[in-house]
Amino acid sequence: MSTDSSSSWFYVSRPVLFRIVVLFAPLSLLLFACKLFKAYFIQNGITVQTAAMVVQYDIFWMLLTSLLFLFWLERSKGLLRMLGVVTAHVLAFVALLLVGLEQGYFLVSGSIIDSHLLGYIFTQRDTIGTLILNQITLIRLPLLLLPLMVNLLPDILKLIPPLRRWLRGSRPVSRVSARMKAVWIGLLAVLLVTMIPVTSKADAGQLRPLTFGFFTHMFLYSLIAPAFPEEKTAQKKATSMPLLFDARKLRLKSDASSRKMNVVFVALESVRSRSVTPYNPSIQTSPFLAKLAKQALQVEAMYPVVPHTSKSMVALHCGYFPKVTMLIDESKPKGLPGRCLPTLLKKQGYNTAFFQPATMKFEHFTQLMDNLGFDKAVGLESLDRKGYQRINSYGYEDNIVLKPSLDWVDRSVKEKKPFLLSYLTLVTHFEYTLPKGFPMRRYSHIRDRDLYRYLNAIRYLDSFLEKLIQAFKKRNLLDNTIFVIVADHGESFGEHIRRQHDTGMWQEMLHVPAWIYNPKLFPKGGSIKGSRQITDIVPTIAELLGMKLEGGKLPGTSLLKPVPKHRRLHISCTYERYCAGYIQGPMKYIYNYKRVPNEVYNLSNDPQEQNNLAEQPNYKAQLEKILPDIMLWRARVNRVYEEHAPASRKKR
Repeated sequence: MSTDSSSSWFYVSRPVLFRIVVLFAPLSLLLFACKLFKAYFIQNGITVQTAAMVVQYDIFWMLLTSLLFLFWLERSKGLLRMLGVVTAHVLAFVALLLVGLEQGYFLVSGSIIDSHLLGYIFTQRDTIGTLILNQITLIRLPLLLLPLMVNLLPDILKLIPPLRRWLRGSRPVSRVSARMKAVWIGLLAVLLVTMIPVTSKADAGQLRPLTFGFFTHMFLYSLIAPAFPEEKTAQKKATSMPLLFDARKLRLKSDASSRKMNVVFVALESVRSRSVTPYNPSIQTSPFLAKLAKQALQVEAMYPVVPHTSKSMVALHCGYFPKVTMLIDESKPKGLPGRCLPTLLKKQGYNTAFFQPATMKFEHFTQLMDNLGFDKAVGLESLDRKGYQRINSYGYEDNIVLKPSLDWVDRSVKEKKPFLLSYLTLVTHFEYTLPKGFPMRRYSHIRDRDLYRYLNAIRYLDSFLEKLIQAFKKRNLLDNTIFVIVADHGESFGEHIRRQHDTGMWQEMLHVPAWIYNPKLFPKGGSIKGSRQITDIVPTIAELLGMKLEGGKLPGTSLLKPVPKHRRLHISCTYERYCAGYIQGPMKYIYNYKRVPNEVYNLSNDPQEQNNLAEQPNYKAQLEKILPDIMLWRARVNRVYEEHAPASRKKR
């Protein structure tokens, strides 16, 4: 290298250029490939304009980062230069890891990670970390090793003799500066071009989340997300309105006509209506439930408030709305704004207990169950695991809770005390793993591997329910026990691109099965019509027990009572500012917070939600009005938590 090379503003030495290219070129290629794959998957095809639209800002940021590092390493010496080298390697390593994990998340869920989800993952890092580790297979392992391999690549390649000689070579600056200037000017021109929007449309349809730069969307989405003036207006208006619900002094009042029947809740994890036999006779997954449904009240249109387990546990046991936020504030000490059914029944002399085969650590379930008011809460940590199999990152097969829960039932019977017993199942949760030895049924028309496993997991769940009911029958407890069997939320398998349940409002995620079973009260079964929500279950139990709810206000209506034909049910996605809306009569309105186009479906004519009516003039006008309604509902719900649940008032 000539002595005046350092004086050239445009000069970049071969070693510096080589290191930056080897570090950031693989990252750029992987990032662009992953983004283009998502675009192709979402639109079932891709055009040149689409490709340019989804990668343009990533090209800008990757090019800008590379140029900055070239300048840093070439213009610095000693410790400062070493710091630049270390920073470049660390940044490339972390970025490659994030791109790979985000792509894996998309393949599993059909959704794209943003800053809100990153925050949630951090709060649940122990369990989420175990889940990620369980997804590592021999095929996927090389992908996870890619960041490490790329980090070592610059120093490994330098060992190749021809390349080593090339890196040591030098040219006089006078001979290369013109070429270098042309290259730098060309790169700067590319930077400017990538800042020009490919399309003038503010809304890029279903691809809009991809049009953000990858790292901008992942880390800064909450800052760059569209502003919603309606939110502040709604919060201000909510403070001047009566509380939407108030359970601070709620109580059950009994009289001579009341009956101290046992109550058993069975919350079915991730079970959707269309995949169980009573709701879909063409799918043979649940023969026992089909038989039981003939002696039960079957709810034809049951929905969660937020399709997430912890949120549904609040709605099921408390009869009021969970907090409409992604974080599980309800699991903090004193995180609930009022009394729940376990507390109400304890004051009536009931024993109360909760059992699940999953860990109690995830989303702080031990604290959540304490907040709900259970005397006893049993999870994986306190179960005897001998003879049972672990089925996923969260816990064991459902049968593991049968013996300990029935032992608890026997003690309550011996004490001559009625009881509230609540179960949360697990086998039907992602990854839909069955215990070894459980016979798999062949569903020849199913091509999706996850769906095939899921349907067989429902078969296992059906057998668990049969064992539970038979155990109560053997103890002569059926006639004196009210069973409420309901799913916490549904599950999606790509019917609308996305998978699982947290990021959508389509029927496969929301329409859940629900039954009230007692052979003495409902020997001939029956059907419960109208739009219903899980918050309706607590008032139903009060009515079945012949007790009155006093001293407060709940948003639900007993399932035994009729509801207006056009009753409105508000529902929100789990993710922050992702989607929300309501069902009113046969119509469903979905507001997607300017991320993707809004949706309107007529569920009577289009139960599979294939025909989006949002662009029709009459529905388009209606959609413009729903945002204030959604924001006001959310503000009124969260106001109750912020004013009456101490944990919700703390600043995060």
